[in-house]
Amino acid sequence: MNSRQGALDLVVNVFKYVLIILLIFFLVRESRNAYRLGYSIFNPVPMAADGEGKDVQVTVAEDESLGTLAAVLESDGLIENKYVFRVQEYFSPYHDKIQPGTYTLNTGMLPNEMLEIMAADAENADAADSGAAAAETTAGTAASDTSGETSSADGGETTDAQDEAAEDQGGAAAGE
Repeated sequence: MNSRQGALDLVVNVFKYVLIILLIFFLVRESRNAYRLGYSIFNPVPMAADGEGKDVQVTVAEDESLGTLAAVLESDGLIENKYVFRVQEYFSPYHDKIQPGTYTLNTGMLPNEMLEIMAADAENADAADSGAAAAETTAGTAASDTSGETSSADGGETTDAQDEAAEDQGGAAAGE
C-alpha cells in the first residue's frame, strides 16, 4: 500500500511541476504578444517600408463604422491590423472626427497620417468655430474697453483693475 501511495504522490507532484512549467511558458509567450501589440499601437510603421508606397483610393460612407473602415484599410494593404488601428484612432486627436468622403491614402503613410487626412474637414471646422468664438470675444472686449465706462453688472461697482484702466485712459486723454 505504501509503494502505491508513494507512486501516486510522485505522479501528482510531476503533474504539478509540468503544469507550473506550462503556465510559465504560456505567460512568457503572452507577455511577448502583449508587448508586440503595445509596440505596434504606440510605435507604428508604414506598410511600405521604403517610403514610396502606392496610392489607394478609400471611400468613407456617411454612416460607416470605424470597424468597417479599419477592415477596408487592412484589406487594401494600408494598415497591418484593423484592431490596432481602432485603438490608435481612439488614442489619437482625431477620435470620432473621421469625415465621409473619398481619400487618396498611401501605403507609405503612418496610421496617424491617414487619420489626419480623413479628419481634416472636422479639424478645419473646429478651428473655424474656435476662431469665430475668439473673434467675437475679442470684439466684445475691445468694445467694452473703448467705451470709457467703468460700470459693471453688479450695480455699478468696479474692480481695482477697472479703476486703474479708467484712470490710465483718462490720464492718456489729459496728456494729449
